[in-house]
Amino acid sequence: MTNHAGAKSLLTVVRAPALLDESAANAVGTGVDMVGYDRVRFIVQIGAMVNGSTLDAHVIEDSISNMTNGTNITGAALVQIANTKNNSVQIIDVHRPSKRYVAVSLNAGTANVTLISVLAERFPGTGTTPRSQGANDQYVAVQAN
Repeated sequence: MTNHAGAKSLLTVVRAPALLDESAANAVGTGVDMVGYDRVRFIVQIGAMVNGSTLDAHVIEDSISNMTNGTNITGAALVQIANTKNNSVQIIDVHRPSKRYVAVSLNAGTANVTLISVLAERFPGTGTTPRSQGANDQYVAVQAN
Protein backbone atom coordinates (compact mmCIF):
# COMPACT_ATOMS: atom_id res chain seq x y z
CA MET A 1 0.00 0.00 0.00
CA THR A 2 2.83 2.39 -0.72
CA ASN A 3 0.63 4.48 -3.04
CA HIS A 4 -2.14 4.96 -0.47
CA ALA A 5 -2.56 8.66 0.44
CA GLY A 6 -2.41 7.95 4.16
CA ALA A 7 0.58 5.61 4.00
CA LYS A 8 3.06 8.49 4.26
CA SER A 9 0.91 10.99 6.12
CA LEU A 10 2.12 12.73 9.24
CA LEU A 11 -0.40 13.48 11.97
CA THR A 12 0.26 16.70 13.89
CA VAL A 13 -1.71 17.96 16.88
CA VAL A 14 -2.43 21.63 16.26
CA ARG A 15 -4.53 22.95 19.14
CA ALA A 16 -6.82 21.55 21.81
CA PRO A 17 -8.38 24.28 23.95
CA ALA A 18 -11.07 23.17 26.40
CA LEU A 19 -13.44 26.05 25.63
CA LEU A 20 -13.81 28.72 22.96
CA ASP A 21 -15.23 31.81 24.62
CA GLU A 22 -17.41 33.88 22.31
CA SER A 23 -16.18 37.08 23.96
CA ALA A 24 -12.52 36.31 23.22
CA ALA A 25 -10.60 36.96 20.02
CA ASN A 26 -10.16 34.22 17.43
CA ALA A 27 -8.16 31.21 18.61
CA VAL A 28 -5.37 30.50 16.12
CA GLY A 29 -3.66 27.13 16.06
CA THR A 30 0.05 26.50 15.78
CA GLY A 31 1.52 26.95 12.29
CA VAL A 32 1.95 23.64 10.45
CA ASP A 33 5.07 23.55 8.25
CA MET A 34 4.14 22.36 4.74
CA VAL A 35 7.68 21.92 3.37
CA GLY A 36 7.67 18.57 1.57
CA TYR A 37 3.87 18.27 1.67
CA ASP A 38 1.22 19.41 -0.78
CA ARG A 39 -1.96 18.63 1.14
CA VAL A 40 -3.20 19.13 4.69
CA ARG A 41 -6.45 17.98 6.26
CA PHE A 42 -7.65 19.73 9.43
CA ILE A 43 -9.92 17.57 11.58
CA VAL A 44 -12.01 19.68 13.98
CA GLN A 45 -13.63 17.67 16.78
CA ILE A 46 -16.45 19.65 18.35
CA GLY A 47 -17.93 18.82 21.73
CA ALA A 48 -20.89 20.48 23.45
CA MET A 49 -22.17 23.76 22.03
CA VAL A 50 -24.37 26.14 24.01
CA ASN A 51 -27.89 26.47 22.57
CA GLY A 52 -27.82 29.09 19.80
CA SER A 53 -24.04 29.04 19.46
CA THR A 54 -22.12 28.98 16.18
CA LEU A 55 -18.55 28.19 15.26
CA ASP A 56 -16.42 29.44 12.36
CA ALA A 57 -13.27 27.58 11.30
CA HIS A 58 -10.98 29.13 8.68
CA VAL A 59 -7.69 27.80 7.35
CA ILE A 60 -5.10 30.57 7.24
CA GLU A 61 -1.63 30.65 5.67
CA ASP A 62 1.50 32.65 6.37
CA SER A 63 5.16 32.75 5.37
CA ILE A 64 6.23 32.73 9.05
CA SER A 65 5.45 30.07 11.64
CA ASN A 66 3.89 32.31 14.31
CA MET A 67 0.97 33.10 11.96
CA THR A 68 0.88 36.81 12.90
CA ASN A 69 0.19 37.83 9.28
CA GLY A 70 -2.01 34.84 8.46
CA THR A 71 -4.60 35.34 5.74
CA ASN A 72 -7.64 33.20 4.96
CA ILE A 73 -7.34 30.65 2.17
CA THR A 74 -10.33 31.30 -0.09
CA GLY A 75 -12.97 28.60 0.28
CA ALA A 76 -11.13 26.76 3.07
CA ALA A 77 -13.67 27.41 5.81
CA LEU A 78 -16.60 26.05 7.73
CA VAL A 79 -18.80 29.04 8.50
CA GLN A 80 -21.63 29.27 11.03
CA ILE A 81 -21.49 25.67 12.23
CA ALA A 82 -24.69 25.56 14.29
CA ASN A 83 -25.19 23.94 17.68
CA THR A 84 -27.16 21.22 15.89
CA LYS A 85 -23.70 19.96 14.82
CA ASN A 86 -22.40 19.59 18.40
CA ASN A 87 -20.48 16.41 19.21
CA SER A 88 -19.38 16.04 15.60
CA VAL A 89 -16.30 15.98 13.41
CA GLN A 90 -15.75 18.66 10.75
CA ILE A 91 -12.99 18.43 8.13
CA ILE A 92 -11.28 21.06 5.97
CA ASP A 93 -8.94 19.70 3.30
CA VAL A 94 -6.47 22.04 1.54
CA HIS A 95 -4.41 21.15 -1.53
CA ARG A 96 -1.20 23.05 -2.33
CA PRO A 97 -1.34 26.10 -0.06
CA SER A 98 0.67 28.99 -1.50
CA LYS A 99 2.59 29.78 1.71
CA ARG A 100 4.83 27.62 3.88
CA TYR A 101 2.73 27.58 7.08
CA VAL A 102 -0.97 26.87 7.58
CA ALA A 103 -3.18 26.87 10.68
CA VAL A 104 -6.82 26.95 11.73
CA SER A 105 -8.45 30.09 13.08
CA LEU A 106 -11.53 29.38 15.23
CA ASN A 107 -14.21 31.77 16.42
CA ALA A 108 -17.22 30.99 18.61
CA GLY A 109 -19.83 33.41 17.26
CA THR A 110 -22.68 33.82 19.72
CA ALA A 111 -22.01 31.56 22.72
CA ASN A 112 -19.34 29.27 24.13
CA VAL A 113 -18.28 26.11 22.30
CA THR A 114 -16.39 23.15 23.77
CA LEU A 115 -13.70 22.13 21.33
CA ILE A 116 -12.25 18.68 21.82
CA SER A 117 -9.32 19.07 19.43
CA VAL A 118 -8.02 20.18 16.07
CA LEU A 119 -5.61 17.86 14.27
CA ALA A 120 -3.63 18.49 11.11
CA GLU A 121 -2.76 15.57 8.86
CA ARG A 122 -0.19 16.36 6.16
CA PHE A 123 0.20 14.35 2.96
CA PRO A 124 3.22 14.31 0.62
CA GLY A 125 0.97 13.55 -2.36
CA THR A 126 -2.66 14.15 -3.20
CA GLY A 127 -5.05 11.35 -2.50
CA THR A 128 -8.71 10.67 -2.07
CA THR A 129 -10.84 10.91 1.02
CA PRO A 130 -13.36 8.26 2.05
CA ARG A 131 -16.84 9.23 0.91
CA SER A 132 -18.79 8.11 4.00
CA GLN A 133 -19.57 10.68 6.68
CA GLY A 134 -22.21 10.89 9.39
CA ALA A 135 -25.30 13.08 9.11
CA ASN A 136 -23.76 15.81 11.31
CA ASP A 137 -20.31 15.73 9.71
CA GLN A 138 -19.12 18.16 7.06
CA TYR A 139 -16.24 17.92 4.64
CA VAL A 140 -14.76 20.85 2.70
CA ALA A 141 -11.99 20.36 0.14
CA VAL A 142 -10.30 23.29 -1.61
CA GLN A 143 -7.24 23.78 -3.79
CA ALA A 144 -5.41 26.89 -2.61
CA ASN A 145 -3.85 28.37 -5.74
